[in-house]
Amino acid sequence: MRLFRQRTLLAPYVAVLLAAFCALPAAASTRYSIAPVLFPRYITAGPIAGVDARGEMAGVGLEVGSKLTDCVYFDGTLLVDLTHGSGNLCHFSKMNARGVAVGQYFDTSGYLNYAVLYARRKLTYIDKLVDSFLDFDDDGLAVGNDFSNRFAVYAVGARKIVFELYDPARQCAMSFPFAINDRRTVFGYDQCVGGSVRYETVQDGVFTYFELPAGYSLQTIGTRAAFNDGNQIALSQAGSGHAFLWSTGAQTPPLDLGTLAEDPEGTYAVTALSDTMAVGTSSGGYSWVWTRAGGMVDLDALLPFNTYGWIQPEAVDAQGDIGCASGGEPFTWLYLRRVR
Repeated sequence: MRLFRQRTLLAPYVAVLLAAFCALPAAASTRYSIAPVLFPRYITAGPIAGVDARGEMAGVGLEVGSKLTDCVYFDGTLLVDLTHGSGNLCHFSKMNARGVAVGQYFDTSGYLNYAVLYARRKLTYIDKLVDSFLDFDDDGLAVGNDFSNRFAVYAVGARKIVFELYDPARQCAMSFPFAINDRRTVFGYDQCVGGSVRYETVQDGVFTYFELPAGYSLQTIGTRAAFNDGNQIALSQAGSGHAFLWSTGAQTPPLDLGTLAEDPEGTYAVTALSDTMAVGTSSGGYSWVWTRAGGMVDLDALLPFNTYGWIQPEAVDAQGDIGCASGGEPFTWLYLRRVR
């Protein structure tokens, strides 16, 4: 395990940034401060798995000159590279609001997969029940699959299965779970009816099936889909380019998140979703924040100033803090703290 303390030469820069930010009038639109996470030369910043209100982030580091990925964790002060030099692959898929991260570890020497858990500065390999964890809620329940590729909800701390994602009434197993929220509800799909995709939510073993509204399709981020405690998901509408929020199975139409004045003809994608806000990007290169009260706003307009190049929001917590990837030099992460 290696620890990398933030470079001391950043201190004057951060002080000036904070001073400028604090000097802004109360009516100014700036609502976020910026804290960069610097990576060492041998590793570049990969996808972010989560962010919490303590300024912590977890995710993936990409080792320069190799195809190896490391599990990395930023605790607000230190960047912790948990698996550098092991010769193995590791990535975090999700960090919850309590700063606990889950993911997958691949032992290239033995060709074995393990689910991993990082908590209290300790990386734990869980190899008896689980192949990998896909998502994780704030109460310690994770969605994952075993070595027979059967999906279930696990109580990670107790190392036991809470319920399998299998509907005995229809004799159908969930084909893939996208996410689990803090109400113990899993969102995913199966292909038990003629091989076609059928969406469903599962709460405490009870399956509810639904169809997406006509003309809309699910937005996915890699193998995940945005899903919050209101059972909302992100949709796209053919021909509009807009992003929409919709409560699964609701009879009401999807909610149009709109567009930015700077990019009215762009195509919009939701990259992360909390209970009160959505963040995403547009095809015109803009990053944005949406709230019901304020609508869609250019994220750069909410920052004191941005010298890091383009930014892409990848995670958001319940307080509205955002974990972003940055395309500046060097490529890094940015922690955007919402001003309370």
